[in-house]
This record gives sequence, structure tokens and C-alpha cells, in this order.
Amino acid sequence: MTICARVVTQGTCLQCKESKAAVARAEARVAELTREAALLRDQLREALKLTDLQGADLARWRDLVASMQPNRPERVVRNELQLAFAQVMESLGTMPGAANETGSAGHAANPPSDPSTVPPSNATSSEDKQDPSDKPNPSDQQDPSGSSPHGRRNLRKSSLPVQEITIDPDEVVADNGEGWELIGAESSEALAKQRGGYFRVRFLRRTWVRNATSTPTIAAQLAGEGPAAQIVTGALPECVWPGVMGDPSSIANTIVSKYDDSLPLNRQESITERNGFVIPRSTQCDWLAAAYAATFRVVDAMMDDGIEHCHVIATDATGAPVRARHECRNWHAFVFIMEHDHVVFRHSREHTGDAVRAMIPGFHGHLLADAAGIYDHLYRDHDVTEAGDWAHARRYFWKALPTDRARAIQGIAIIGKLFDVERDALVMTPDERLQLRRERSAPLVKIFDEWAEREQEHVDDRSPIRKAFGYYKNQREALHRFLADGQLPIHNNRSEAALRKLVLGRANWMWFENESGLKWYCTFRSLIASCALHGLNPETYLEGLLRLAPHWPTTRMLELSPRDWQRTVDGLDERGRRIITPPWRIQSSTVVPSRNRRGIAA
Repeated sequence: MTICARVVTQGTCLQCKESKAAVARAEARVAELTREAALLRDQLREALKLTDLQGADLARWRDLVASMQPNRPERVVRNELQLAFAQVMESLGTMPGAANETGSAGHAANPPSDPSTVPPSNATSSEDKQDPSDKPNPSDQQDPSGSSPHGRRNLRKSSLPVQEITIDPDEVVADNGEGWELIGAESSEALAKQRGGYFRVRFLRRTWVRNATSTPTIAAQLAGEGPAAQIVTGALPECVWPGVMGDPSSIANTIVSKYDDSLPLNRQESITERNGFVIPRSTQCDWLAAAYAATFRVVDAMMDDGIEHCHVIATDATGAPVRARHECRNWHAFVFIMEHDHVVFRHSREHTGDAVRAMIPGFHGHLLADAAGIYDHLYRDHDVTEAGDWAHARRYFWKALPTDRARAIQGIAIIGKLFDVERDALVMTPDERLQLRRERSAPLVKIFDEWAEREQEHVDDRSPIRKAFGYYKNQREALHRFLADGQLPIHNNRSEAALRKLVLGRANWMWFENESGLKWYCTFRSLIASCALHGLNPETYLEGLLRLAPHWPTTRMLELSPRDWQRTVDGLDERGRRIITPPWRIQSSTVVPSRNRRGIAA
């Protein structure tokens, strides 16, 4: 007891020291576990956020797969956009009435705020001319509200030929009309179709010899007396391709069917069989090769003209698979829209900045494209100015709808107001458009800047809406550039629309057989798309081009482009007009044949 008391008094009890050490170790372990638990809770919260984002992404992809639409419209309800824009204005402290002044400036009945619905700048309106004898159809009257008319179309307004069938009652026919008096008639129409097809154009080139009154007899000619007999044969019209079975009209139909209607040659072969005469795909392929040789210089001239004179070129690209041994090699098809002059397609093996530069050598204007890195080389080293694509910026917000609908709708609403301004400026001159943009678009862009600066601080770094804000931040200078140049479009939808034929066509033919097929595609699509740009019927244009191009100087091929076609046709001389006229429409200058000395009709 004496020893124990002394130990306790000195505070050196062995049991107490062990207990205190155990308590200290336990407290340290508790603190360590507390820190681990806090860390695990943070990791769990991050994992749950990521799970929510991935779940939203999966739901969005399921919707995309379920819709089975290769080009899903990026549309949002108009009323929802208007409400979201009002919320943005209110959150920024703007007066309620300023939304109308800034966004629409009194244009309350604007069309839906969707860049995909912006009509092309070359769209024109026309009124159908009605035959004075036709009575107006109430169903064809325009609705006062501006909506499109419904119901059956009025066939009387069409330019179709009419085959009239008169029907009388059986009783009148039995009496041959005797004792009956016609007091009226009821008229109705139906749209019918006869079996169409090809027809043969036979060129009978007759050979003539001068008659005996002006030509020595055969015996005299054999004896060497007098001049030789004059024998002449009619020449083929210059509008005919010698050595080719197809007339340019047939070749033009094949081109448009394949490169505009996306009908492969094997399907066209089946269609011709139904029409009564089979044209093998090998024959059609020969036609395309001959047509390419006659027209590729026109497209080259269009490209050179655009590079030299255009202020802005819009471009985009898509994959173009080319068949190879045991595989398909992925080539790339680029489209270049030269303002309102030309649409030119080019192909390349590589999707790089050097490849693009090789296609537009010497161009130093504005390039309207997406934010792909292949164009940075042009902006940095080749004096090309970048123009931003607001439709591409809008697409990022549209993709964020499933995960952050409130912010995504607000961003789409503001961008939609910019497109409303562009609709009002479609028919304006560049100077007028620039003034309108300064008055109405510049305040909207400022609102978008303030809203994006505020909202991006409150979004997750891995969310789709963060990508939308990041794209705008990176492309801000290029997206603002349209405010200082009235010639710059604010979107690149025309390029994407031009490539849609190729994307949809791959569902029919899957790949190009070889590089030559890709060359043909780029040439013929350039001509067809340019026809659409200038309101020309592509089949009619190609038929005239195929007749005229072989006789045209190669140094003046630009005059045969769709942009200059009508002016060129109007300036043709008599020989040129005969060349572009189909041979069956040319008034033949023939004579009645007479009997020759052998009694055979010449």
C-alpha cells in the first residue's frame, strides 16, 4: 500500500498511463474516420451528380434513338421561349417593356425562333395566274389569320395539260339529243398519270446528188469528161452527242435522279424497265463519265471566281466513304457557299487545315464555319477572318435541355431574338442590315453576355450547359463579328442543308465505288445546288449545258455557271440557240424527195 500510494502521488501509475494512451489513440482514430467519412460523403455527392447527369444523357439518347430521325428538328415551343426571355430581362433588372423594344421592336407576330426555319435569302414570292374562265374555289382563299389553306389543291391553277371528257346522260345519248336542251354543266377534275418513258429520236441523214441537168452523165464522168458529181449528206445537229446513245435530255435526267433524288443507278435501271426500255447501269455510268468531262471546267471556274471575289465563304464538311479492297476509306466532302453566287463541292482524303487551304488557295476574306480545329491554321497563318455560327452555339444549349432546361431555354430564347432580327433584314442591303443590327441585335448580344457571365458560375463543370457556355466564351469574338459587317450571315445553316443530300443519300448507296464517283458527285451536286440558289430547273439547265459546253471556249466556262446562265442564253447568236434547242423542236428544212434515175425515192 505504501508503494502504491507513492506511485499514485507521483502520477506515474502504469494503468493510468495506458488508459490515457488508449484514449488518445481512440480520439485520433475517430478524427481520422471522421475525415474519411466527410471525404466519402463528398465523393458520394459528386458520384450522385455524375449519375444524374449520365442518367439524363441516357434518357436523351434513348429519345434520339426512339425518334429514328436522322435530322431531328431543334425546335422549342414559342410561348416557352417568350416566357424565358422575359425572365432573363427581369433577372437583369430591365424594365418589363424593354423586352419588346429590344427583342422584337414591335414585331410581335414573328415566326418561330428557330434558325432552321429562316427562309433562304433568294426566296421570292409569286402569285399563280388563274384562267379567267375558272371560277374561284373557296377552299383556295388565304386564311385571314395567315395560316396555310387546307384541303384539296385547285388543279385549275396548275400548268398541266388538260384532256377533257364530256359525259352525257344515257337517255340523251339514246335520243341523240333530239328533244333535249342543254341548260348547264358540272365540272370536276382529277390528277391522272400516264405511263411515261423515253422515246427514240431518229436522224435520217439523206444523201443527195445533183441531177442530170447540172451534172455530167455517169459515162462522161467515167471517161474523165467534166467535173465530178456533187454528192452531199445532211450533217447531224450540233446539239447531238455523236457516238453516245443517250441524248443530253436523257443524261440530264439520269444526273438529277442520282444526285438530287438520291436514286442509285441500279434503281434507275429498274425504273426504266417499268417504262418499257431497260437502260443498264453500265450505260448510265458511261453517260455520267461523258457528262463529267463536259462540265467539270464550269465548276472549277465557279470555285476560282468565288475565291477571287467573295467577301465571305461559308463551309462545312461530312464523311464520304469510298469503297476499297476489304474496307471503306473515309474521305471527306466539303461544301463552299460563295455568298449568293455559287455552291461548290470539293473532296479530300484528309480533314485538315492544309486540305482546306489547298481547296481555297489565295482566299483572304471571311470564313463562316463551325469551331473545328482544322480552320485555326487558316485564321492564324493565312489572313483569313473567322465568322461565328450562332446556330452552332444554339445547338449546344439545345443539347442541354434534358439536364438544365431552365437555363437552356433562356439561352435559346435570346438567340432566337437574334434570328428574328435577321428575318426582318433578309431583303435589306448590307448597309441597311448593319444599321438594323446595331439598333436591335447589339443590345441582345449585350444581354446574352451579361446573362452568360452570371449563370456560368452556378453550373456544374461537367454538365452539357457548361459546354454551351464554354463554346460561347471561346467563340465570343467570332460570334460578335456580324455586328460590324452587314454582309456576314449569323449562321451556317445553308452549308449544313447543302450537305444533307449526301448524308441522306448514304442510306441508299452506302459508299462511293471509287474516287471518280466522288469527283462526279462533287461536280454535279455543285451545279444542282447552284441551280437551286438561282431558281433554275436543274434538269433543264443541265440539258442545255450538256448541249452547249462542248462548243464553248474553255476560257469562258464561268459564263455557263447557273449564276450567269440566263444572261448567256439571252446573248446567244442563231447558231448557239440552235445548239441548246432539242433536235425534235428544230424546224427541219427538208424538201420533198424526187425520183432519181433508178426510180428510187431520194
